[in-house]
Amino acid sequence: AGIPGADVEATAPQALIYGWVLQFLFAVVPYFAARWLLHAPDARLGGNWLSLLAVNGGSSLIWISIFVIGYRAELQGAAYVLLAVSLVAAAWEAGAIALAALRNAEQPHAPAGA
Repeated sequence: AGIPGADVEATAPQALIYGWVLQFLFAVVPYFAARWLLHAPDARLGGNWLSLLAVNGGSSLIWISIFVIGYRAELQGAAYVLLAVSLVAAAWEAGAIALAALRNAEQPHAPAGA
């Protein structure tokens, strides 16, 4: 009853990708969206506590599912629910930036020579 090598090989990349890459994207996507869409020189990195806790919780559950074979399906199901919650939280932030950019685009601007 050692470490399940094949299970680690098959499942660990999911936990690594979802855990690290999503956190990176949650930080930089809102930053670059604000810089590009809002032309905000003081744009900040994105993310919030909900997305941080949900993505780390989901990634942790994927790791746990490797070793707790009897509850693998339930753990992975809960993990993907948490990852979906983290995506929704991050998408909400990016959507707010896009909405602000659309509102700015609809504002009448003064003519260049005025």
